[in-house]
Amino acid sequence: MMTKIKPLYENTDTITEDEFERIAETGDILLFLTDHTSGKIQRILTSSDYDHVAMVIRVRGDLMVF
Repeated sequence: MMTKIKPLYENTDTITEDEFERIAETGDILLFLTDHTSGKIQRILTSSDYDHVAMVIRVRGDLMVF
């Protein structure tokens, strides 16, 4: 399995919404690590580094995140 990290995302915690909308492409996977108690419990129970995941889909210029 090959992991590709976009240079802008690598080693950064945040980007602006405008920047995200400009560079996001269909198929991009977003991994989230939250500070919420439920997220922490979920990571413990699943032995995962992340507690949420989303995928970007761009259709006719509209950006959707699922």
